[in-house]
Amino acid sequence: MLYAQVVLPLAQPMYTFSFDEGLAVGVGDAVVVQFGSSRFYTGIVWSISPTKPDYPRIKPILRKLYSAPLLSPEAQRLWEWMAEYYMCTIGEVMRMAL
Repeated sequence: MLYAQVVLPLAQPMYTFSFDEGLAVGVGDAVVVQFGSSRFYTGIVWSISPTKPDYPRIKPILRKLYSAPLLSPEAQRLWEWMAEYYMCTIGEVMRMAL
């Protein structure tokens, strides 16, 4: 089991979701996740870790959307810079960029 930090198009911090290695999810990939009890969002995988976070419940990534990553490492660095410069979350930058 692997764990991904996923950016959602919300004014919130990144959230952690789990996935099996068979799903072949990588950094920059667009994925579908369930947020709350009935909302589904498209998010972008920001980072991946094999270490289980200290949360009581972690929801799984439901599916990968595209065969190629949606976000390059250069674009990821640009989004981080924009979030810092404009004092907003990366999710807010995602909403405006896409």
